[in-house]
Amino acid sequence: MNKKPQRRWFSPPHVRELESRTLLSAALPTATWIGQDAHDLVGPYSSPGPDDVQDIHIALAGLPTDRTIVQANIVGYQGGQWMYNGPPNGPWAAALVRSNQSSTADLYIDPFQAETGQYFFIALTYDDQSTVTIGFQGGTADPNLRMPGNSVALSGSGRMAGTGPGKAPRSAPTGSRMPI
Repeated sequence: MNKKPQRRWFSPPHVRELESRTLLSAALPTATWIGQDAHDLVGPYSSPGPDDVQDIHIALAGLPTDRTIVQANIVGYQGGQWMYNGPPNGPWAAALVRSNQSSTADLYIDPFQAETGQYFFIALTYDDQSTVTIGFQGGTADPNLRMPGNSVALSGSGRMAGTGPGKAPRSAPTGSRMPI
């Protein structure tokens, strides 16, 4: 008996969604070099304070609005280190200006050398201890550019006013590499 095999009809299995997922599409923060624009919030010290030299202004964007920045570590590829909320007697201070729950902020650092476009890295630490590192191209800056309306006078000894016994001259921030 030759039985004819029964024909089976193929039916595709039913497809069901197992779970819904959304891929993370959050953009990372960005940094933009604004340059020296008549702000003076920091100087060559580990705590914030003006020094009559125009600071370098860096604009931050794309920040998470539900997080507070508790620390920022800024490092120049060719030298220099600055910190917002850094340790006492540590690198030169940076200043951070940000409105509550804003996605933008302004970061200020004091120039210690003539800047010609070196690359910078900013490591931000948020209040939940998460971190993000931003790399960006710097621009030009002059470490001797004074605040508008102020000038440097030479004393009778030929020294710049504000330097001399008991007053430290400007030197490179911690971690910097100076050419020999």
